[in-house]
Amino acid sequence: MRAFSVFDAHYQCIGLSGPSNFDCTVAHVLAQLDLVVGAVHSQFHLSRAKQTTRILNAMDHPHFTMLAHPHFGIARYPHLARIRCT
Repeated sequence: MRAFSVFDAHYQCIGLSGPSNFDCTVAHVLAQLDLVVGAVHSQFHLSRAKQTTRILNAMDHPHFTMLAHPHFGIARYPHLARIRCT
C-alpha cells in the first residue's frame, strides 16, 4: 500500500483587486490550513496588465499557496488568455 497525505485546504475565487475575496474568509481559519488555492472565475475581459496585477496581488496574500488552473482554459477559450506568465 502506498502512503498518501490528506490536506486541509480552501479554494478561493480571486477578486478584481486580487486578495479582496481572501479577506472575506477569517484570517485565523486560513492560517490553519495546509493549502489556500486561488482561482480566477470571472472578469476575463480585463486587460493583460490588470489580470496579471490581480493575480500577483492575490499571490502576495500571506496565506495564498497556489494558483488553480493558470491556463484559464486557453485551449478552449484562447481569447481569455490575458495574463503574462513570464
